[in-house]
Amino acid sequence: MEQQAALNFLQQYLQKHLPLTVAMQVQPQVYDGQSLQLFAPLAVNHNDKGTAFAGSLSSLATVCGWCLVMLWTKEKYQQACQVTVATAQIDYKKPTTSDFIAIAKLPSAEQLAQVQQSLIHKKRARITVSIEIHDQQGMTVQQVADYAIWVV
Repeated sequence: MEQQAALNFLQQYLQKHLPLTVAMQVQPQVYDGQSLQLFAPLAVNHNDKGTAFAGSLSSLATVCGWCLVMLWTKEKYQQACQVTVATAQIDYKKPTTSDFIAIAKLPSAEQLAQVQQSLIHKKRARITVSIEIHDQQGMTVQQVADYAIWVV
């Protein structure tokens, strides 16, 4: 899927199916087949201290990873798949003090090949995605999440 087509698809999908992302004003920014960036403004995602709300940060990280895996399955697998987060470990490194971007990255080509084989033979798989959140000062949050994928 071409980058702009993927970003347009995501924007429409999020608006139609995930109302939280509309309230958070999430905007897909960059997709290159291996990583995805989603933007969210601080103005509608802040807490009482004026920094980003932890719930918004964790939501954006989880959604970013989910969107990346969803796009990957659409591109690499012929049958329709469902994707859901199975586990997530998040580390808040420092306060997020400005607009922020989540960056999700797929695992290595070797690990992706194993996921594809599992989907072909078992019709289900798990994939680990690394997600970082950055504001204007740099990385503020790290999340590692496992997403379950199954053929429908």
